[in-house]
Amino acid sequence: MEQLAGDLAHTPRRALEPEHVEAIRALATVRRVPAGDALHDAGAPMTEFLYIEDGEAELLDPRTGERVGDATAGPGQYIGEISFLNGGTWTMPMRA
Repeated sequence: MEQLAGDLAHTPRRALEPEHVEAIRALATVRRVPAGDALHDAGAPMTEFLYIEDGEAELLDPRTGERVGDATAGPGQYIGEISFLNGGTWTMPMRA
């Protein structure tokens, strides 16, 4: 799996500036996903950039379907920006 940092625990994400969030909202389609529902499957084309406004997205082990440690994203965080821009695929499944 491609990474930009060796350990994200030591490279925390910065919150987006309010004007960046507004620019995303101006172009985005809001998708509300019920808790427990899949966001995507591993290997699926990455056709969207995910910005989380409410709730949590958790990374899943593709073999067991169980949550992978503390691998989550919550309000104000985003997922998939690099693979979205370079036409990649989701490397692991996620659920709300």
